[in-house]
Amino acid sequence: MRMACPAKDGNQGKFITCPQQAVNAPNYAASGLEPYQRPKRAILSLCLIARDEEEDLPRCLQSVQGLVDEIILLDTGSQDSTPRIAQELGARVFSSPWAGNFSQARNEAISHATGDWILILDADEEIPGSSKDEIRKLLSNKAAEGYLFRVVNFLGCRPSINHEVTLSLRLFRKRPEYQYQGVVHEQIVSSIVAARSQSAILMTDIEIYHYGYLNPSYEKKNKAARNLTLLRQALSQDPQNPYLLYNLGVSLYQQGAHEEARATLEAAIEGACPDLAYLPRAYKVLVLSLKALQQFGVALKVADKAINLYRDYTDLYFLRGSILAQMGNFRQAIADFEQCLALGPAPPRYDGHAALGGYYAHYRLGRLYEELSEPQKALSHYRRTLEQEPEFPPALLGALRVLEQSDEGMTPLAWLYKARLFALRGEASKAEDAYLLAAAHPKASPESYLELAQFYLRQSETIRTGGNNDGETTTLTLHDC
Repeated sequence: MRMACPAKDGNQGKFITCPQQAVNAPNYAASGLEPYQRPKRAILSLCLIARDEEEDLPRCLQSVQGLVDEIILLDTGSQDSTPRIAQELGARVFSSPWAGNFSQARNEAISHATGDWILILDADEEIPGSSKDEIRKLLSNKAAEGYLFRVVNFLGCRPSINHEVTLSLRLFRKRPEYQYQGVVHEQIVSSIVAARSQSAILMTDIEIYHYGYLNPSYEKKNKAARNLTLLRQALSQDPQNPYLLYNLGVSLYQQGAHEEARATLEAAIEGACPDLAYLPRAYKVLVLSLKALQQFGVALKVADKAINLYRDYTDLYFLRGSILAQMGNFRQAIADFEQCLALGPAPPRYDGHAALGGYYAHYRLGRLYEELSEPQKALSHYRRTLEQEPEFPPALLGALRVLEQSDEGMTPLAWLYKARLFALRGEASKAEDAYLLAAAHPKASPESYLELAQFYLRQSETIRTGGNNDGETTTLTLHDC
């Protein structure tokens, strides 16, 4: 078999083949998975750039089966099996050396596409199956030049309700004047608006799942450090660019450089129009930086200003409530967390952390009511937390504290929560004992039997696949989970 591989000098950007190299990655051509049968004329082209993405790429490309008419992958220097896997899954693979410029790579990938429409994904993303038909329907709208999708960025240690949602233009017509701009955090919206109008870009509820911010993947790829280097290089050429300053400030905060992040974000915000799409998040990260620096008074003033500008941005109320709680102003903090629940997750136009309008606000209210010695209110909010996120360790611990201190002692619910904690820690024997005690309790509910049965099913699956969790301890933290 022959495969695409990085081009030699003088052949950059060419579609080439070379003998297949021996690799350990799965052979998708031999797996029975059929590559795409491209039609004579492509309507929708998927374009992506990749380097060393053999772990994530199959999920991405398999998610667009039956949706796109062709796949264009620009490889920027992979040392793994990315080019081979891409070709086996139906992609046309091109090679170009990495020049430290994401826009340049995006535009080169698009230049090879033959479709009327371009769909943009990264290798660590996927399209949910439920979205395929909706995406195809969008292509028939003659008035639209592009569409904004909701990118669901999963956070922490696993995909769950713990995620942040951002808007991103991922589907647009292929026109020569539509070009990405910016060396990092590249954007194409401005070129579309310049050529047509803002009204040509439409918002949708279509989601893309992004796994790149999950802890193992993010730490492995060290994206924040990479972005810092590129942003500093870009700012050396355009030092007053507010969008570059904003992105640099966010990267600095992610790297823990809170003082420099504060100064950079203040420069990005100064004199900026409040209608700029990135400005609400600039305020949010500025407040986070000030909070990390324990400059609580200044942080509250910035949060107040931001809330006056963006009154429906849930995350800002949550941040203000967190600062007030840290200062000991519990009642005022409660009011902010209750406002988070009243608002729900932030509207799509904001970069919002979905949990802040749901289970995490309930958890913070539980903690505050526990501090105020109001155990029934605390337990109510812990239970609401666990209804939305049943395995959230801090809420399990909080609910257990309240239940163990009550006159009733260890109720079936308390034993269930204890069992979940043991299971999360990998202590299967202790978890089983706790589940059995919950089921054997005189006041046992159907939930006790259901969870016991689910536990045994999980254990049988572990045995079937050769795993053994008993005695293995998993360290779970509030930040990670």
